[in-house]
Amino acid sequence: MLSNTLIFIFYFYFLFFSILGYGFFILYYLNVNLRKLSIGLSGLAGFFCLSFISFVTHIFFSHNFSHNIIIHILGILFFLFFFSKNFYLFEIKKLLIFIIFFISALFISKNHEDFPYYHLPYMIHIVENKLQFGLGLLNISFKTSSSLFYLQSTFYLPYVDFYLFHSANLIIFTFACIFFFDTFVDKKKSFFIRILASLSFVFLNVAFARLGAFGTDRGGQVISFVLIVLLLDLFNKKNIALENLKVLIILVFYIVTLKSYFLPYLLILLLLFVTKYKYLLKILYNFKIIFLLTIFFLIFLFINFSISGCFLYPIKYSCIENFSWSESSIRTAEHFSKWYELWAKAGATPNYRVDNPEIYIQFFNWVPNWINNYFLGKGLDITFVVLGISIIYVLFLRKKEVNNLGNKFYLVYLFLIVLFIIWFNKHPDFRYGGYVIYALLFFIPLSNYLSKFCKKNNKNFFLITMILAIFFFNSKNLIRIIGEISSKSETYFFKNFPFFNIKNPNYTVILLNDNSKAYFVNNEMCWATPSPCLSATLKRKTVNNYQIYYNE
Repeated sequence: MLSNTLIFIFYFYFLFFSILGYGFFILYYLNVNLRKLSIGLSGLAGFFCLSFISFVTHIFFSHNFSHNIIIHILGILFFLFFFSKNFYLFEIKKLLIFIIFFISALFISKNHEDFPYYHLPYMIHIVENKLQFGLGLLNISFKTSSSLFYLQSTFYLPYVDFYLFHSANLIIFTFACIFFFDTFVDKKKSFFIRILASLSFVFLNVAFARLGAFGTDRGGQVISFVLIVLLLDLFNKKNIALENLKVLIILVFYIVTLKSYFLPYLLILLLLFVTKYKYLLKILYNFKIIFLLTIFFLIFLFINFSISGCFLYPIKYSCIENFSWSESSIRTAEHFSKWYELWAKAGATPNYRVDNPEIYIQFFNWVPNWINNYFLGKGLDITFVVLGISIIYVLFLRKKEVNNLGNKFYLVYLFLIVLFIIWFNKHPDFRYGGYVIYALLFFIPLSNYLSKFCKKNNKNFFLITMILAIFFFNSKNLIRIIGEISSKSETYFFKNFPFFNIKNPNYTVILLNDNSKAYFVNNEMCWATPSPCLSATLKRKTVNNYQIYYNE
């Protein structure tokens, strides 16, 4: 067990610094002065870069051991080269300390519910195969692609296999916390921004402590916190740092590739164009960033189209039905768009579905049931966290007025209200982008209030609060780990610490066209079954003299 744990941790460090290396590389390409940027932002930029690379290589290669070792050794070389030229030893110490702060979350025995259903099978498919058209026919959930799957597939490495796929979210979390810490200690930032960074840091550590619940949703919301703080920082400075603006732009494009419900964040670019157009145009006149973002987004759209026949599934207007694998894409996209909306509005669960779902999701017919069956549970939990943090800050920091400087946050706050209206009207589940919007609707005015009514020499309070948040994060994870080690539950305990549990369902091999194979699992989820795995009744039809096999 000790040797497994040491190898597990070594690989995590290996992946962490590889992603940071790619962040350094892409920012150097964009002529960003790395010394002027939080190293946390460099790490998040690495997710954009490595996702881009994984998209491109998937077109030609499977993401097997050889591919992934080459990719990450190159990332480590980038890290060593750029770090030695731009940073001091203090920065490496800070990175190591922050990894230690959060590494307890890495050890999980159970992932989220969608992991065995389609997340793990999807990544296994990328590991075993290069790009294949019509993948969404095998499993309808494969149509809801995410760039995180392609990046995580590069984490398939010797000995640990797929057991570090979940670590990508922890790396996102760690880099975001480093950014918030760097923002808080930077005395050049406005006090308003420093307080907001502290609140965001505390909230993430309290509300997002369980890595197994992240999926592809919470990682994007962590980055969204970073985006809003960056945006507010830009609005509260006379001279905008182009380095931060460049990172903001590439992170906006990146989160859109995580989940389609992040599309409204593209409005950030419109907001910047209206208010900071001189700076935005200065960046966009640079051919490098235009070329990079265009190619990145076009490849993302192409991969989506190859899977489902839709460029942005389940948006039906992005679908084209003129191909054998996409002839029902519009109908399917429309059906599942309504299904996701029904689910988010508490109209369906694994155990029941409301009558007349078409009527239920219209207007605000769903609100009473949503309040009773969703908000009074998960909604109250997150409300207590937000209000609890806010009350502590007010009680300990409220003094007589000491700072009359106004903070520019109204336009960004209006943007958040627009996001809230879209979220509440279409997919009012906190998992689907709601945590960041809901929390910041409280935290932004609170930060503005406290920046006027508390003294800047309250540094000890902020540091103690952040330390307590880290203590809470680790306590929650250590209690969970101890419980999972000692548990006798079939699902929630470690069978082989530190590796999470997977099932090995029985499957039968089905011969397809041209002697290719599929692996059929009856009445089970696929888990890590060889790809392509089919977990429902296999259907067949003839299109242009070709036999098409698919799941309904």
